[in-house]
Amino acid sequence: MISTSAQEFNGLTQNRFIFSFLNKWNNKSTLNYRINYLDEQDSYKGTKNDLDFGWIKGKFNTKGNLSYLNTNATLQDTKFIRGGAGTEYTGKKEVGQLVEVWNTTKRNTTTLN
Repeated sequence: MISTSAQEFNGLTQNRFIFSFLNKWNNKSTLNYRINYLDEQDSYKGTKNDLDFGWIKGKFNTKGNLSYLNTNATLQDTKFIRGGAGTEYTGKKEVGQLVEVWNTTKRNTTTLN
């Protein structure tokens, strides 16, 4: 667990609380999860969830990640999701591929005059 408080470039204080668990099995498989609670003074609050994984099977190395952000703000609420996965083959020549997908949704919460 990590809890931090820092002043951002805009002069506002940002509070952050991070909780995570990291797992590794036989130096071949991983599964990691992190949740971040974000709170910037009088501006926004939200959570960010991160999940990443990986495994090695023979000469194939597969890795992936998923991230989800949900914030509520004075001016705009935001939802963001991004995920990616890739596999590479290691041998005399290495070959790999990666796929990444993301989506963002924004909703204005106030009207500017």
